[in-house]
Amino acid sequence: MVAIIGIAATLLAYAISPGVRHAVRHAEHGVKGVVNRVFDRDQKARAPGRAPAHNTPSRPPARAQPPSR
Repeated sequence: MVAIIGIAATLLAYAISPGVRHAVRHAEHGVKGVVNRVFDRDQKARAPGRAPAHNTPSRPPARAQPPSR
């Protein structure tokens, strides 16, 4: 019974709060990256110290820092 109440409270918080959804997306992204690295069959074929292509930024950050005075 306690588990059912806990699951219901978690689902309610997820449905209501954008902050919870944002945190869940971040956690999902982190877990996905770890799982991909664990099951990467070509890891040994890559040169050491070389990052995979998907980790390189494809565009500059959305907001640049203002120039320092």
